[in-house]
Amino acid sequence: MAFKGLFCAQSVLIDVHATGLKQLFQEFAACLTTMADKPMRLDSHKIVQAALERERLGSTGVGNGVAVPHARIDGIDRIMTVFARLETPIDFQAIDDRPVDIVALALNWSKLKLKLNLFILC
Repeated sequence: MAFKGLFCAQSVLIDVHATGLKQLFQEFAACLTTMADKPMRLDSHKIVQAALERERLGSTGVGNGVAVPHARIDGIDRIMTVFARLETPIDFQAIDDRPVDIVALALNWSKLKLKLNLFILC
C-alpha cells in the first residue's frame, strides 16, 4: 500500500468558501480530480455523492471545529486526501454541535480492509 502523497501542497486548501456540505465536497472533488493520475479518471460527481452518503449515515464532525469525512470509491488504487481550513465554519452536525472549520477528507478504495481504513482515519 502506498502512503506516498497522502498530503501534498495541492491537497491543502486554505480559506475555502463553502456554505454547506455539498459545496464543500464539490470543492474537494475538484481538487482531487486535478490531482488524480490520468488512468484513474476520478468522477467528481461520484466523490460528492459518496461523501454525502457517508454523512447521511452519521456525522463525521468529531468536535472542536474538526470533521474527518471519508468515503470509499471504486477505481482508485491509493488513499487520496484533502485538508481544508474553511473561510467560515459550517454545520456538520458535529458531536459537540459546534460548526466546523477544519476538514480532512479521505477517499479509500472500496476493497480496503476495515481495520486498515480505521487506522488511516486515526
